[in-house]
Amino acid sequence: MYVQEKRSVKNGCYSLYSDAELCGLINFPVRRWTVYDRFLKSFVPIPTFSNLVVIKGEFLVLRLSSFMDSDCEGLEKLLLKLQLQKLPEPQHLKCIRDQDDNAVEQSGSSKRARRGQDVVDLTDLE
Repeated sequence: MYVQEKRSVKNGCYSLYSDAELCGLINFPVRRWTVYDRFLKSFVPIPTFSNLVVIKGEFLVLRLSSFMDSDCEGLEKLLLKLQLQKLPEPQHLKCIRDQDDNAVEQSGSSKRARRGQDVVDLTDLE
C-alpha cells in the first residue's frame, strides 16, 4: 500500500516528529521507519527527533524498518521516478563522489589548539 501525502517544509527541512497528522497515520515513532537516501541509494533509519533536508522538487520515500525492497511492490518504479527527476546534488557531496573510490584517506593530527574545552560527563547524572 502506498500513500501520497503533501507536506510543507520549513527552511528546507521537514520534521516527521512534528507532523502530528502523519505520525498518527503511520504510528511514528512507535513503529520504526526508514527513508530513502538518494545519494546513498539505500534506506536509512529515521531518528525520532530528526529533520530531513528536502531539496525543491524532491519527495521522500518512507518504508517500515522491518520491510525489505522485495516486500514493497512497485518500489523500484517509485525510486526510478525519483532518480529521473535529475535533482541537484549539493556541492560537498559532488566532491566526495568525484574522488577515486579506491583512495584511502588518512587523517593526521589536528593542528588546532585545544585550550579551554569543557567536557560534560553524561554518565553521572546525580
